[in-house]
Amino acid sequence: MKRLLSLLVACAVAPALFAQNPPPCTTQGGLGVVNANDLSASLYSNGRFLDGLGLKSIDPNTQYGARLWLAGIDPGGNLKLTTPTYSNIGLHSGPLTLTGAQADDCLRWNRVFAVKGPDVIRFLDTLPNLTPQLLIDRFPSIAGWPAVGNPYYESVYGYPLPATASALAPFYDADSDGLYDPMQGDYPVVRLKNKPLFVPEEIHWMVYNDVDVLLGVRAEYQLTTWAFKCPNVSPLNRTIFTSHKVYYKNVERLDSVFTALWTDFDIGCYADDFIGSLPERNSFFAYNQDPVDGPGSGCNVLSTFPDSVPVPAQSTTFLGSKMDHMGYAINNSAFYPPAMGDPISPVEFYNVINGRWRDGTPLTVGGAGYNPGNPGAPTAFAFPGDPNNPAAWTMCSASIAGGDIRGLGIRALGSLAPGQIVETTAAWTYHTQTNLPCNLGSMISEIDAVIAAYNNGFTNACAPLVVGTKDIAAPAHFDVFPNPANNVFTVRHNETIPVSVRVWDPLGRLVYFNADLPAGQFDVQTAQWAPGLYRLQLQTADGYGVKNVVIAR
Repeated sequence: MKRLLSLLVACAVAPALFAQNPPPCTTQGGLGVVNANDLSASLYSNGRFLDGLGLKSIDPNTQYGARLWLAGIDPGGNLKLTTPTYSNIGLHSGPLTLTGAQADDCLRWNRVFAVKGPDVIRFLDTLPNLTPQLLIDRFPSIAGWPAVGNPYYESVYGYPLPATASALAPFYDADSDGLYDPMQGDYPVVRLKNKPLFVPEEIHWMVYNDVDVLLGVRAEYQLTTWAFKCPNVSPLNRTIFTSHKVYYKNVERLDSVFTALWTDFDIGCYADDFIGSLPERNSFFAYNQDPVDGPGSGCNVLSTFPDSVPVPAQSTTFLGSKMDHMGYAINNSAFYPPAMGDPISPVEFYNVINGRWRDGTPLTVGGAGYNPGNPGAPTAFAFPGDPNNPAAWTMCSASIAGGDIRGLGIRALGSLAPGQIVETTAAWTYHTQTNLPCNLGSMISEIDAVIAAYNNGFTNACAPLVVGTKDIAAPAHFDVFPNPANNVFTVRHNETIPVSVRVWDPLGRLVYFNADLPAGQFDVQTAQWAPGLYRLQLQTADGYGVKNVVIAR
């Protein structure tokens, strides 16, 4: 029934927002599966992501699917929206040119590219003995990584990479030439703004665009998805991370711009869910309305969580950016006014991404948040509190019915200039320790742990397999001497507080790590290192700094 309702919504939306005769590559697209830790979820190459998110060990999921939304107003006052839900009509797999045209045959991009962290380590260990053909045969995911300048891409996939105006898949650039060449020591990484580069257990990457969406923004969307395998770090082992980079390719400035993460939560049975937000943590979440999932809620024929385990909760947390609004919609519910349902027309979509209801009514405190006849105080966030606190406005304290809920975490961007890039990074965490009704157990502390891991650049997240250099010039200042060095060199950092130091050899392998650093300066012993150019990264209270160190004999 849920899938049927989804298709009906998609059919209603398509005529208003999408082109009528899309090319064949605007179907569901290529499939990828995130499977690195306790969670599993599906990805599709034209933008639908984290479908069926849930524990691998238990059948029901906590999420039906998610999409990125983007909307604004052009100089002529016209709405521009790329706000997909279940329909993929109008969305192409593949990158765009500088002018916003399709850069390549989109059928070629109907794939989700994936690489595993252990494969990167094995590649680096065997790199000195690799030939180009052995690289392709043994490490096709690394040889075929769709990064700028990759000379082996065509050998793996049978067609060359197109010339594009934006960077493609992220990579560690060992020789700093701006081009991806694994035979020169380059390899896939996760690249986030103001963070060090790193290789987790698993990385997925895709690129798609909205050139055939009828009122589309005309942008290229690059999604990197990753997960850590952390058996002893529970929140990270039940978290999948996503980072969308949006390259705005239109020729006109876009104003009153909003972007959002649209999430169709389904905590087992979809008809008895509650939703909430934690504005101070830039998070929103869903949980079951009672301790028993399903019975009496119309889900008797669907998979539900067994009574023997606590019904879980799920959160979505913005990382590195502020969540400015959190709204929601109820699908096909007799218990709520129609204005609280899914948007259909372009104006309704724009109302919703502004943090209002689809009829333009503001979200206000009290009840379900839709109070046109007796409005309360306007608010940017629906149900912004811990359900365990009876004094907070939550779906529990409001004593209202649960339902089939979609959540929308919204960022207000202001404007977009041609060529501008926007990055939206988020954590999607599955929380097992609930004590329903209305008690989310360890959810808030687990969200805090995930935020702390991100703030630390994931430097202590299950010992990242490889950590590269920072994406931007770092504020940390320090000196290395002598340089070139023989058996030892000294790092002096009088003007900053040291946190940790890492050194990578010429092949990108971590050869030195120390998180117990004295004030002032410290020595690094290098007698066992082979001659060559090494890269040193110093993490400090101010940020990261990187210097090259030459070991000579």
